[in-house]
Amino acid sequence: MPQPADSPRRTAALLALITLAGPVACTGANEIAECPGTEVGTFLLVGTRASASCQGDTAPADGAAQCAKAELTVDCQAARPVPACCFDGLFPPVIPAAPPFTFTITYGSQGGSAALCTGLAKANPYLGTRTSVAGGESLSVALDTAGAVLGACAGTCAVTFHHAVTGLVARDPVSGAATGFTGEYVETASATPSAACAPCATPCTATWTLGPPPPAPAP
Repeated sequence: MPQPADSPRRTAALLALITLAGPVACTGANEIAECPGTEVGTFLLVGTRASASCQGDTAPADGAAQCAKAELTVDCQAARPVPACCFDGLFPPVIPAAPPFTFTITYGSQGGSAALCTGLAKANPYLGTRTSVAGGESLSVALDTAGAVLGACAGTCAVTFHHAVTGLVARDPVSGAATGFTGEYVETASATPSAACAPCATPCTATWTLGPPPPAPAP
């Protein structure tokens, strides 16, 4: 959910969301975009990658080197299905690496509108809708960004990103206060018309499961 404060040559992801990661949507030099609507809650969030793939079962150029970091010997261009470690440079297994990120959810006064904001400089809000469901509200927000290069695939792999966050804003059954958020962040990278991404074929897509950070270990 995420939103992005990485360089244009990043090897994909969050949040900002998340981070939640993705490329930055600019609002001005070091300017933090206003989060529209009334604040519902501010939460800590981490994302654990559940899946990653590129079209045609293709794999990033740096996949073997990423697997080697995990002490795995893999030929990512030949092994099928493509092992998960081959995508570690393109889509981080956990976002953010550290620490958990803070994000704010707001609701508009009419039309079921909703926004998710990371509070990062130059990061635009994720915008969308919410629907009342058992236990709280179902949230669906998204953001499109441009100007990134999938360096894990090729230095010429210029892409646009679609970042989408869905999930549940949980409510206390007695007080009605928002108590947390759990959901899913999906990041989809699509090559621009002039991009050359081989050995990857786009779109490349990853999904992270979003939730609160694990409890700190006991001293």
